[in-house]
Amino acid sequence: MDEKFDTIIIGAGLSGLFCGSYLTKKGQKVCIIEKNREIGGAIQPFTRKNEWFDTGMHYFGAVNDGQIQNELFKIFGINNDFEIKNIDNFKFWHNGKEYNIPVGYDKYKAQLLLYFPKEKKAIEIYISKLKEITGNITIKNILKGFEYSSDHNTGIYNFVRSITENKELQDVLTFNNMLYGGERDKSSVYIHSVINGSFLQSTGFFKNGSIDFLESVKNKIKSLGGIFVNSKKVDKLDLKNGKINCCITEDGSKYFANNYISTLHPKLTLDLTDTKLIKKFYRKRISELKNTKSTFLIYVLMKENSFLYQESPLFSSETNNVWDLYNSYLFQTPISGKKGKYARQVKIMTEMSFEDVENMLGQSSKKRTSEYLMFKKQRAEEIFNSIENKFPGFKNCIETYYTSSPLTYLHYTGTIKGSSYGIINDFNHPIRSMLPIRTKIKNLFLSGQNINFHGMLGVSITALMTCNTVLENE
Repeated sequence: MDEKFDTIIIGAGLSGLFCGSYLTKKGQKVCIIEKNREIGGAIQPFTRKNEWFDTGMHYFGAVNDGQIQNELFKIFGINNDFEIKNIDNFKFWHNGKEYNIPVGYDKYKAQLLLYFPKEKKAIEIYISKLKEITGNITIKNILKGFEYSSDHNTGIYNFVRSITENKELQDVLTFNNMLYGGERDKSSVYIHSVINGSFLQSTGFFKNGSIDFLESVKNKIKSLGGIFVNSKKVDKLDLKNGKINCCITEDGSKYFANNYISTLHPKLTLDLTDTKLIKKFYRKRISELKNTKSTFLIYVLMKENSFLYQESPLFSSETNNVWDLYNSYLFQTPISGKKGKYARQVKIMTEMSFEDVENMLGQSSKKRTSEYLMFKKQRAEEIFNSIENKFPGFKNCIETYYTSSPLTYLHYTGTIKGSSYGIINDFNHPIRSMLPIRTKIKNLFLSGQNINFHGMLGVSITALMTCNTVLENE
């Protein structure tokens, strides 16, 4: 392509779309190159039997007026053409008990005090910590860059144990660690507090599914002159005089720009060039960073008028260890699949390691062996049996279902080993996993969930920081 752009963005996932939206709004000529046919990355929707399914769960916090995610949507200019529905509370099933977890700090505190009347001090300390950390996330602080704090190198597991000896309360405080791939010996107070704190401010999801959101962002970018190049995988970054001269796709096409933003996993970005500007020790450091595990998702199509719509998402921990995410799951009936008072769709998410399916890696995604199909069926049936204990008759309501494994994530998102949330923010080595936006290549910048933290909020914050850096570079 002879046309030259101000900025080329590699990847049309959330981060790429946010960057594209912001930079076109600022008057830049932008091209977004995506290896898949559809945009959206980990949130791209798909259809089965004329029903739209959203990939994953896609809750996000701090969505109300004046809260940070809402403010970021406004800055990106993409908050008008899709509807967000709020969630009033979550359910948490653990050790034979069901807990109601309200959204809103005051309601949350009041409910916890009903469950744990003797734990007022611990509950207040916990909520205070969440408010302290989320309160520092403002547009002003994002633009000037976050500062490292002791909360980055303190484990959330150790923190909750330090404020209460009540094991039951410890588990309730960390009930939703599945939403960020939480690990007992790695997850920090900072990451937990940002994510859980934003959810307690307000929690929302796209009422009509992610398709409306993606169409809104795409149309906004196009209306401001942005260009999408789909079904082309960037294969190489060609350098000249210490800068990227162009990026080259697998079919040999060349795309030229002043600046380049990669939303790929940092290791995959470094693999696009063999320049000596990137030192061997840095490549080794990036390649050795640990990534979060992947997920196993079940998309269920229910028989019509058979299963009641469930207003509240349910987190279920099937063992007495709330950090055992393999034996936990998140159960949701999407409102986009609601038919009257009944649910036409059910989505279920649990953790799965890439090693569970690694031996099937060489097989075509359309021609998996019977062993792989049987593996997924057996895992789905195990989860269905657990759900049957909470919703008797659930299995009889199933019309059909579809599954995705770490291999699916690997294929569609290109993450290392199908990781759901990218690089682990390990409190034992916090600095190692805090990667800079700038690289040793003068006009190459990084964005995405691996640079700051994951989820809608983490990706939004990083996108704004990256764009601000790119504009400064101009």
